[in-house]
Amino acid sequence: LLSQFLRPATSLVPFLPEGNELDVALQPFVVLHQTSSLPAAPWHDKLFISQLQQAASKQPHFAFYGRYGTGRLLAALHVAQHQKRPLLQLDLTKLADTPHQLEDLIPLLVRDGRFHNALLYISGWDSILADHHPPNTLFQHLLDYPYTVFMAGEKEWQPRARQQTMAAGTRRSILRVQFDLPSYYGRLQLWEHYLGQNININLHHLANQFRFTTGQIEDAVVTANDFAQWANAPLAAEHLFAASRAHSNQNLATLATKIKP
Repeated sequence: LLSQFLRPATSLVPFLPEGNELDVALQPFVVLHQTSSLPAAPWHDKLFISQLQQAASKQPHFAFYGRYGTGRLLAALHVAQHQKRPLLQLDLTKLADTPHQLEDLIPLLVRDGRFHNALLYISGWDSILADHHPPNTLFQHLLDYPYTVFMAGEKEWQPRARQQTMAAGTRRSILRVQFDLPSYYGRLQLWEHYLGQNININLHHLANQFRFTTGQIEDAVVTANDFAQWANAPLAAEHLFAASRAHSNQNLATLATKIKP
């Protein structure tokens, strides 16, 4: 044995002296979120996040689904913060051109997740579903992961009953959570949150006319400020409406289906 040598995994070497680097193969697709200090969630219904934190105490997995900007990642971050763990986020949409890499990346993700004692968040989940079900091999890796995994997409999906059995023979709970659009009063509070309470603009018309998600409202406020800066003028209602129409039209364009002649 003295004549043998040991070559550890590349990512293990910096990890041993308490480093935070991920495996080189993961770095283009994975982000490690430290959750010790997060900004306050601008949510109109904070009971929802408390329910998620309570449910996550039993270490289930979650199937998150909802439109862009409905707060799926934010919810996962706050659950991870409540458990005093980091969050590893894998974006499956970045693998669209190289789907064969997924089989190699998932074991690495699970391994590095164990290194960091992290919860896992996998976005773009819809891209790997076949007939509303995930691939068996990939799903088994995630099912056996000791901490909570969030599988986030836009469409509702359902694992097959036999897919929920872990290698040990026990069943893993998969809790499906839909992220809805904020109500009118919720949207009003979100506009106020991102604009500040002191702004002298009637926001009721914006909240009523544009049924935006949290992320869309944040995006519209950023764009409106850009419009005001370009006009060299204080932020006004006209900038907010112009920005909201731009983001509303952009959303419609992504939903449109091209009809072939």
